[in-house]
Amino acid sequence: MARKKEEYLKEMQEKKEKAEKEEGEVEVHDLELQKAKYLSGTNTLEEAVGAYLSIKGLTTGKNIDKYLSMLRLCLAWHNDVLYKKHAEETQKLIDKGGDWDRRNRFTVYNGVHYFRCRDFENAAKSFLEAIATFTATEIFDYKRLVYYTVVSSVVSLKRNEIQSKLIDSSDIRQVIDEMPELKAFLYAFYECRYKDFLKHLLHVMEVIKADFHLHIHANYYLREVRLRSYQQFLKSYLSVKLETMANEFGLSQDFLDDELSSFISLGRLQCKIDKVNGVVQMNRVDQRNQHYSDIIKKGDLLLNRVQRLSRIITY
Repeated sequence: MARKKEEYLKEMQEKKEKAEKEEGEVEVHDLELQKAKYLSGTNTLEEAVGAYLSIKGLTTGKNIDKYLSMLRLCLAWHNDVLYKKHAEETQKLIDKGGDWDRRNRFTVYNGVHYFRCRDFENAAKSFLEAIATFTATEIFDYKRLVYYTVVSSVVSLKRNEIQSKLIDSSDIRQVIDEMPELKAFLYAFYECRYKDFLKHLLHVMEVIKADFHLHIHANYYLREVRLRSYQQFLKSYLSVKLETMANEFGLSQDFLDDELSSFISLGRLQCKIDKVNGVVQMNRVDQRNQHYSDIIKKGDLLLNRVQRLSRIITY
């Protein structure tokens, strides 16, 4: 492999020198892009990205394509830091002169990046934005896009948004029938059939655990999606018996008690458990007071950071 690689690079260098003498810049750039693409499959991420960055003088469209190729490499290598760095430059180029196809592909790439960063809300927004004009078949097909859209939306969108953007979407409906477990998962959540929802969640988790981008977040997603179902269920009650809730979800009371307690202690659920009477009681938080408390906390955090920064600047 090393010998063949050396021979190929030598051949490409000879072609480039010949093109520089006898042909124009377009042919030279095509050879440079062809070489960078070859290095993408044979070298490290840094060397492959460096090969693309060394290509200068491209038109805006080809320059965007160059950066999109680099972003695909970052996704393939799971390098989120390098992705974020080059995504900023890509966004500037697209704002400057990107067509709808390149914009769509970049939006899909960003959705996958948000997945990698556990930002399911922005992932869902990106996928929903791209779903009507999807063209990024170089990283996955349309069915996989619909799968990602549903998976990210269930843990991030409000129930009315799930109806308008997923249930009533013709783009989603024309594909989701081919994925019965995903459809059952989505509709069970929307229709508040929590026992069926958790049953179909098991099948969805099998796909997530085998997915190239999501497998590292499988446990996190499983916990988050159960939290969303608890929040949706408890939103309709001031108090409910733990036994009733356990039966609704098809879980044991001990398991449900332990999991609710962990979410309550983390501040993820606004309720308390009356262990003696076996009742879950909701704590309705006044939104105005909650916003006031958030502002105070963020203000204190900002002041601490400014003080630390001033000490650094002083020294």
